[in-house]
Amino acid sequence: MKQKPGENLRPKDYRRIHGALGGMILLAGLAFSCAGRAQAAAAPLEVRTFDDLQGREWILGEVVTPGGVISLDREKLTAQGFGDVFTLRFEGGRYSGTGAPNHFYGPYGEYEGSLTLSPAAGTLIAPLREPAELTEGDYLGLLQNASSWEVRRGRLELRTTGPAGEGVLLVFNLRPGI
Repeated sequence: MKQKPGENLRPKDYRRIHGALGGMILLAGLAFSCAGRAQAAAAPLEVRTFDDLQGREWILGEVVTPGGVISLDREKLTAQGFGDVFTLRFEGGRYSGTGAPNHFYGPYGEYEGSLTLSPAAGTLIAPLREPAELTEGDYLGLLQNASSWEVRRGRLELRTTGPAGEGVLLVFNLRPGI
C-alpha cells in the first residue's frame, strides 16, 4: 500500500515545519525591508520646484552663523526629552511645525526661490526648559526672517537673518521614514 505525502507526520513534526517556514518568512521579510531602506536612503531627494517640498516634514539639523555652526544632535535632544523640536512643514499655502514646546503655523509666499513666512500663530505653552543649543524664540525669529530656500544634497536650506542683521542659514533634514 502506497502512503500519501504527510500521512505519517505527527503533531510534533508539523510544529517543526511551521517553525522553519515562519523563520524563513521572517528572514525574507527582513531582507526585503533592509533592501528597501537602503534603496530609499540612497535615492536623493529630487526637488525641482517648491511644490516638491509640500507635505514633507523637515527637522532642523544645523544653524550656520558667522560665529560658527550650531549642530543639533537629535539623539542627545531625544535623551533630554526634546525629541520632536524644531520641525517645519509646508502644505496647502501654510507652514507649520514645532518649536520647543509649542506648535506654530502661518501662511507663506514663495516665488522663484524667494520665500516669505508671515508671522506665526500657535500654542502658548510656557516651556519649563529649552534645549541649550537654541531657544524656541530664536528659532521662530529666524524663520520669520527667511528670505530664500534651496535644496542641496537632499537638505532644505533657508537663508535668513539673525537679530543683528547677520546672514544665517537654517539647514533641515528630511524626517526619516517620510
